[in-house]
Amino acid sequence: MNPKGSNSPGILCLMGEFEELRRVLMGEAYALHRERPLAAWVESSDRRLPIPLLPKTVGEILTTPFQTLFGTPGVGQKKMACLLQLLDRVRRTDPTLLYRAPLLANPSPPAMDYARSDSFDPSNVSEVMWERWRESARVLLLEEEPLGRLAPTLRTLTKSIWTRPVGYYLNFSLAELRQLQTHGDKRVGAVLQVFYHIHQVAKWVPPHLPLGVRPIPWAILRAEIWVEKRLLQSAPQLDALAVPQQLCCPLLEQVQIDGKEVLVHLARARLGLDGPRNSIRQISRKLGLTRARIYQLLREIAGIMQVRWPEGHFKVKALIDHLGNAPRAKVSPEVIPQLQLALEVFFGEYCFSPSAVSRRSFVSQPSLLAEDNGDGFSPDVREDGAFEIQN
Repeated sequence: MNPKGSNSPGILCLMGEFEELRRVLMGEAYALHRERPLAAWVESSDRRLPIPLLPKTVGEILTTPFQTLFGTPGVGQKKMACLLQLLDRVRRTDPTLLYRAPLLANPSPPAMDYARSDSFDPSNVSEVMWERWRESARVLLLEEEPLGRLAPTLRTLTKSIWTRPVGYYLNFSLAELRQLQTHGDKRVGAVLQVFYHIHQVAKWVPPHLPLGVRPIPWAILRAEIWVEKRLLQSAPQLDALAVPQQLCCPLLEQVQIDGKEVLVHLARARLGLDGPRNSIRQISRKLGLTRARIYQLLREIAGIMQVRWPEGHFKVKALIDHLGNAPRAKVSPEVIPQLQLALEVFFGEYCFSPSAVSRRSFVSQPSLLAEDNGDGFSPDVREDGAFEIQN
């Protein structure tokens, strides 16, 4: 059955525009555009948005018949007109502002699956196994490492013990561990899982090997290696895609492993990885959350990074200084603002004085990044610019 009014002149005109936009956007030049959600092209001034269609990718919209879209509950003629405006905005988006940077590049999919697997069973751990696992932690010199840094995922670890050193548990037998105050079955299981993974690393290290091993999450390792190599270069060369691909995507991947999915969507929108960079106000409207809640979520991201890569913000700041002072550096003008925004999103480091900027993509916008309406990531920041983990 056709939707009401589907044969009216106005609807037929919209149908013709939709078919023309579909013909253009299905071309090879728009392959990356079709992978992005339609919501990436929403602006704060838009009205009568087709809300049920915004989470769909542009490709899903284009492969759905016009009559089916028009028949979606809550979508009428005016919202279909807004849909066409969004699709026209997609058509006018320069393909060079989009890039293929999947969160789960190798070796991440196995890391993601491994981190979230439920195969570990703490009820099968014996005193002998626990003793071996504790010895593995000593062999790798992990006594002072925070438990959270070595966990396969922070989702299973209570936040109150994220920063507790591994050495805290080394003198307890398994029976004593199970009797510790505030350590119920779930928390004990999470602690045992961390030591189990430590042992998995240690058992592949031959005795008396002259090289040391430092367990660190794969995603953090990739980001850290990239930053450190740039710091060692006397004449670094970085284009506009280097920071999003080599720094932001690995860190987003770690956030995806450790946190809720909304944290990834928030960070990508704030960084502008899927289109125009969004202010806090715009993100709160898109996600249907208050700005106060958005700031809380940003602090959760900073909390994850403070555990997973506590030295990260020092290294990124050092890289900013290095790029600014290297006389032979060939750096795109977008790079330093991108690094400053990464400090804001991932480490709660507010780097800018409030100034008005236009909403452009993270890949193409070299301007300062805080809004003059107070939407910059500034609330509840310590004097040194860093956030503390709240237990």
